[in-house]
Amino acid sequence: STLTGFSVQVEDGAQLNTVEFIDSAGGTVLTIQGDKRVPDGTGGAGASAYYNLEAMGLSLPVTKGYTMKVTVTSA
Repeated sequence: STLTGFSVQVEDGAQLNTVEFIDSAGGTVLTIQGDKRVPDGTGGAGASAYYNLEAMGLSLPVTKGYTMKVTVTSA
């Protein structure tokens, strides 16, 4: 299978730090940095009012045993 895109939304005020794709051997295949949503109530600039991360236009081959690790700093 091939992952062509995904989006992540975390709780209000939280910071999405990274999303990592890890293969079956434990190696990191891809790391993408996230952001806060706008408006986040702290005056910070986020990327979107709906998503903390929206990654489209990918072509990531995904095979059995792949995992997606999402790292978040809570509000």
